[in-house]
Order: sequence, then C-alpha cells, then structure tokens
Amino acid sequence: MQKENLVELSGTVETVVYKNEESGFAVLELDHDGELVTVVGELTSVGEGEMLTLHGSFRTHPNYGTQFKAVVAQQRLPASASAILRYLSSGAIKGIGPVLASRMVAQFGNDTLQVLEHEPERLREVKGITEAKCEKLRTELSRMFGMRAVMLFLSQFGVSSSTSVAIWKRWGTLSQKMIEENPYLLCCDEIGMDFDSCEMIARKLNIPPDSSYRIEAALQFVLRHNLYNGHTCLPVDKLLPTAERLLDQSRIMVEKRLEELLRRREVLVVDVNGRDYCYLSEYLEAERFIASRVRFLLAAGADPIPQAEQKLEQLEQSGGIQYAALQREAILQALTYRLFILTGGPGTGKTTTINAIIDLLEEAGRPQQDLSGRGADLFVTPQDIDQRVTELGRIVGYGITLALQRGLTLEDVTGLLG
Repeated sequence: MQKENLVELSGTVETVVYKNEESGFAVLELDHDGELVTVVGELTSVGEGEMLTLHGSFRTHPNYGTQFKAVVAQQRLPASASAILRYLSSGAIKGIGPVLASRMVAQFGNDTLQVLEHEPERLREVKGITEAKCEKLRTELSRMFGMRAVMLFLSQFGVSSSTSVAIWKRWGTLSQKMIEENPYLLCCDEIGMDFDSCEMIARKLNIPPDSSYRIEAALQFVLRHNLYNGHTCLPVDKLLPTAERLLDQSRIMVEKRLEELLRRREVLVVDVNGRDYCYLSEYLEAERFIASRVRFLLAAGADPIPQAEQKLEQLEQSGGIQYAALQREAILQALTYRLFILTGGPGTGKTTTINAIIDLLEEAGRPQQDLSGRGADLFVTPQDIDQRVTELGRIVGYGITLALQRGLTLEDVTGLLG
C-alpha cells in the first residue's frame, strides 16, 4: 500500500512484449530517459506510446536479467495524433488494429481518445465501422475506460495494480462509487486488504470514525485475523473488548453493530455451556459440515483390505519401487481405516502414495468411485495446501474433536489443539 519504500520510474511504453488479458500481467519495454527498461507487473490495457508512472523495485531474474517489478501504476494516454495512432495500432484496445486506428486518427486527430471515451457513437463517422461494429467497440471502450478510471482512483491510495484488477473484477464500473461509500469492503476475502490499509483509505475519504461500516468491518476483521491464529471462533466477551480497543469506540456502539451483523447472519453465535462464541458464518457452516461428515464416515464402520501389508510388498516388487516409511504407513492406514486424511507439502510424495492406494483398492475390487467424493474414505489435500493448512487444519481439528468428544467445550478443544 505504501509508496515510501518503492522506487518511482516514469517513461513511455516502447514495446509490449507480452500481456495476459485475463490476469492483466504484462511484460514491456519502457523508454526511461532514452534507456529501455524491462517492466513486469499487472498493467491492464497497456499499449505502445502510453505514458506510465510506476512505483516498484528493481530485481534480477535468473534468466531475463534486471527487471522493474511494478506494484503501483498510473497510466496516462498519449495526447498527440501520432502517439495516439501508435497506441491504437498496438492492439491496446480489442477490435482496433492498425488500419482502423489510421482511419480514426484521420477522422478525429488529437481528439480521437476523447471521442472514444466520451462520444463512442461518433465512431459511425469512420469509414468501415458498421452499427454492429460500433456497438462492440462501445462495449469494449466502456470496459477499458471504466477500468482505467478505477485504477486511477485507487492509485492515489497506493493500491497495487494486482489488487486494483481484483477490485475491478469484483465490482466493475461500480467500484469507485462503492469504495467511496464504504472502503472497508476491501477487507473482504476476495480482495484481502488488511484493516489498517482500509483505515488509511477511509481517512482520506473522510469516513467518520463512528461509521457503521467501520465498526462492522473491525468486528469481522478480528474474527478473520483470529483464524490465522488458529481459531475458528471467539467468545463474545473477548471479541467485544478487542474490537473496542481497535476502534476506540464505545462498547454500546460495538454491541449495536454486532447485533446488526447477527441479524444479517454474516456473523453467528453459538452457545456452548453457557458461553457465547462468535463465528463468521461460512466457518461455522464448514466446521459443522466436517463434524457431520466425520460422524457419517465413522458410523459406517471400517472395511479394511485383507493382507494389506503383503499386497503392498507385492506392489513394490512388481513396480520396482521402494516406498519410504511414512508412505508405507500412509498407504496401510488408508487401506485399514474408514477415515483417512493425507496431507503434505509439495514434493513430499503425496501423488506416489495416492497412486499406490488406488492400485491396491482396484486390485481388491474396490472401485475408484470410493475416491470421488460420494462416500469417500480418502481425503487428499490440494497442491496449495501450504497456503491453507493453518486455517483449514484448525477447522478440521475442531470439527473432528467435537464430533468424537461431544462433551468437550470449545475451550477444552482449544487447549487440546494448542
């Protein structure tokens, strides 16, 4: 968010080497005071001849050498007819190529981009543009200039280009209006901005400290932050004072906004042995689902594969492979117990282990449908488990423990799980 620790780099786009329309990622050559600098980053709708002011840092890529990694970008469209022609001819705007760009600039001159942004219906004056073509261009121009406006608005707050793209994808042309009204929307999971950054934007937008948006966002932030500390919920008597200190607002104000979140069911309260615990609604649902699923699997009873260890040894001999001790243990457990969870970071042998389990299940006449999710005995974590393991692992831990030990309180479970 902050620009203080970033380097500023300005110049004109000489060449767009690569760009991904879906993600906005681009590689380009920037003419900075007569020197070409390779720039990488999320730079949407960038075209040759465009002027950029970037904030970021230089880095050395092992294959491509020195590059400037742009974090925040301010884009300025070219002003002269020749620069506009170069910009439009580069393919920066979908549907406009060199021939059409030449006709547009010949028709409108230095005002070409003004016409495209504010009077796109006038494109019918250009030779070769039909009503249908004009309508397609209007749609694309509305998208492109709308995105530019949002990114320009967000750049004043130091919002990164990648975050700006995510905001545009989430709210489109309504982004600026919604953020001006409630900048704390940016704390949502889809955008993932931290509360302090939202506070900075809110101050610049003159959002009052007692805003209902601010107080509700703080309550949700405390609960969400608590997830990364390993807890899916917080006692109400801990949530309220924590939010009160964060906001420097009265307890009455905080309680009032919590009641509103409860009314909208964005936050839910569960009474456990006379003490109220607050959850973000999606995490309570996840915890309950896991607990019910575990109960279902365990109630079905185990159906182990006979002579599993002997069959595993035969598989090793036929396949010319020697499984590591932990892999053997995992394979045998999967063939023995009704519920089995396999987890591990990249390169730890999960795929090899899974293949062995499948081979042995097939050999024993257990079809792979057991692994499809319909009554599945085996859960396999996704490849990006390292990014989620703290949060999801805690949910699984709570769910399993509560399922198996119904007499425990949440505080007991917290103690058991560390």
